[in-house]
Formats: sequence, structure tokens, C-alpha cells
Amino acid sequence: MRYCTNIGIDAHSRKNSVCALIDSTGEVRSTTLSEDPSELIRWVFSQSFPEPLGCVYESGPTGFGLARALRGAGIACTVAATSKLPMRLDRQKNDRIDAEWLARMLAAGSIRPV
Repeated sequence: MRYCTNIGIDAHSRKNSVCALIDSTGEVRSTTLSEDPSELIRWVFSQSFPEPLGCVYESGPTGFGLARALRGAGIACTVAATSKLPMRLDRQKNDRIDAEWLARMLAAGSIRPV
């Protein structure tokens, strides 16, 4: 499915780096939030993003709690299979860049769900 807003989440046990790409304008909005899913949900709804919107994060030790919370709030969420993501060619790696890359992969339709 194509989304008007694609949100990438680099999820960790203590924080989430979040990057939202608005398809129609090319605008990028980034933030760092705590690991609490309710804080992420509040942030998403406070931004008044164009809908439909979709989120993605990589599978890992954080499990599926975040996906369940987002889906429960009516936000589409995909948990990406890490081993099936396209190879990254850039040498930069930090949480904000990872979140933006995930959002761009979601927009491109390159995410394979778990």
C-alpha cells in the first residue's frame, strides 16, 4: 500500500528515533522519543500528518509490542524482516539516519514484513 506519510522507527530498549517523510511535499520530520509506545502515538497524532500513514521498524529484541500498540491506535505498522532489507551502501550509521532510511524503504515498497 502507498502511504501519504511514511514513518521509520529505529527502535531500541530505551528510546525510539523516528523519522516521518511526507510524500506530497518531501518534508522530513525527525524526533527522538522514549521507548513508550503511547508517547510515539501521541507524537504521530499531534503532527497532523496527511493520511493514510504507515510505520515501519526492524524486527529485533523489542518484539511486537510497539506494532500492536500502533495498530491498536489505528496506525498501520510493518515489522521489517531485517535479513530481507536491501543492502545499504552508505557508510553513515546513526539512529536518525537509520529511521529515515527505513521510512524511505517503506515509501519505495522495499519492506518485507516478518
